[in-house]
Amino acid sequence: MRGGEETVAALTAQAYDAALSPGGWQELAVSLERAFGGPIALCRHSDRPLGIYASTLDPATASDYLEHYWRLDHGPKRLARAQPAEVVLGANLRKASPPGWSEYLNDYLRPIGCDEILYASPFRAADEFVVLSVSR
Repeated sequence: MRGGEETVAALTAQAYDAALSPGGWQELAVSLERAFGGPIALCRHSDRPLGIYASTLDPATASDYLEHYWRLDHGPKRLARAQPAEVVLGANLRKASPPGWSEYLNDYLRPIGCDEILYASPFRAADEFVVLSVSR
């Protein structure tokens, strides 16, 4: 991540502000992309994606994810069982080699120039959670 403690504090403050402003989520996604150096998606999940709040992915890539690739993405499945704010590294998923992971990596991530992915769930409600994914 580019920056240090000040960047983390600014992004945290921006996330709190985003909850109060309709356009705040997209602004946060752009700031996160700058800090992490790769496309960002904030996606609402339960047992499947319920929608993307904000993203720096191009619309076709986001649509492909919602229509097909979410089934192969094991990051949100791990986050469903994780504690809030836990981080899941795509490299750890690759080592475990869950079913469909190689298709997700080769057919979805690599064509958009990504070979690393990081997941976190900053917000959680009863049966829904927000997935923040960073690809680079």
